[in-house]
Amino acid sequence: MQIELPGALTIEAADQVRSALLAALEHGEDVLLQGGGVAEVDVAGLQLLCAAARAASARGRRIGFAARSDALVRAVADAGFGRRAEDRWLVEEADHA
Repeated sequence: MQIELPGALTIEAADQVRSALLAALEHGEDVLLQGGGVAEVDVAGLQLLCAAARAASARGRRIGFAARSDALVRAVADAGFGRRAEDRWLVEEADHA
């Protein structure tokens, strides 16, 4: 299932994005995030993505990005993600559709 991330991936959008992610995972689907339009990211947005990855893994599902904006790429890099195998998906394009 594809999920379009909001322009502001912040605490204000966290409940809505969380609901969409959980709905996809509850239907037993892999999740492909469209993050090309993300202009703003805060710690809550990054935390949500990490929690979604753990929830997907626990359900035997995959999560990945179809597209990532420069703002999202910078936020992930600034937070130090991508060095460990568990969060490498945050810095790589998905290998599934």
